[in-house]
Amino acid sequence: KEVFVEHDKSLLKEFIAARTADEERVDFHTELADDAQVELIAWDSDEAAWIYRHSMSHVMAQAVRRLFPEVKLAIGPAIDDGFYYDFAREVPFTPEDFEVIEARMRDIVDRDEPITREVWSRDDAVALYKKMGEAYKAELIESIPSDEELSMYRQGDFVDLCRGPHLPSTGRLGKAFKLTKLAGAYWRGDSRNAMLQRVYGTAWATDKELKAYLLRIEEAEKRGLEPLGVIRSFAQAGVDPAFMGSGPIPASRKALEKAGWSASDLDLIEANEAFAAQACAVNKELGWDLDKVNVDWENVSVSHRSKVKIVRCL
Repeated sequence: KEVFVEHDKSLLKEFIAARTADEERVDFHTELADDAQVELIAWDSDEAAWIYRHSMSHVMAQAVRRLFPEVKLAIGPAIDDGFYYDFAREVPFTPEDFEVIEARMRDIVDRDEPITREVWSRDDAVALYKKMGEAYKAELIESIPSDEELSMYRQGDFVDLCRGPHLPSTGRLGKAFKLTKLAGAYWRGDSRNAMLQRVYGTAWATDKELKAYLLRIEEAEKRGLEPLGVIRSFAQAGVDPAFMGSGPIPASRKALEKAGWSASDLDLIEANEAFAAQACAVNKELGWDLDKVNVDWENVSVSHRSKVKIVRCL
């Protein structure tokens, strides 16, 4: 960042982050060696979307914490076309809550709060989260290799455990975003753990792109093509032939309902598959073994377990 400011400050508006020689994404908070070589990531690149959507997930978490102080935080990565954050809260979120959260997010963007990267000791980070009652964050710290630097990102009064990268400030995000849906998600994809509330959102570089995306989703839902979760799956029996093929393709919830799946089965599968489908995005951040990430079928009706084929991210 200091190099840009010294030579041409306008470059901060043209580029969002950089990529090191070993393909690691770094933001403008990262200190680099004098002889370091990086490739800049432009705002209009596909890769940039993952970065500003990741920052938007933090803005959403900050807004939720301010509005609902009792909420506990889990994880919040960027995903295809959007982002999500998992929250622990006894009271379910409602569509009315979404409107209030979005309003608070816009307020955070308006304030253009600086986003800063801090390196913490594990003891200090665990002590902070235990003091705040944030058991999920404390557990995440334990999964990070001891020889790896532990970074925290701060914006205003909100601080979150995260590898990054992130934007320099919340004002850079703009307001082309929308919260889209709510789903259940077991902590770390394990049905023995608590069921969390996963709030999904989408974010784009411009209002035009946001409107186009929302229109595509609306038209897909009208055609009955709403995907079940975000992982590729299909019913091997009893489903309209239009959904069959030589390999896994998306199956709509409506099609599976016609095939005799119960609402409880579908809700459970959707919640677990939503987690499993994000394994690719989350794996790098948390260092989980992809081979151990899969849908928990133990609570799905035995008569239906054989009807779905799961394709993990590899």
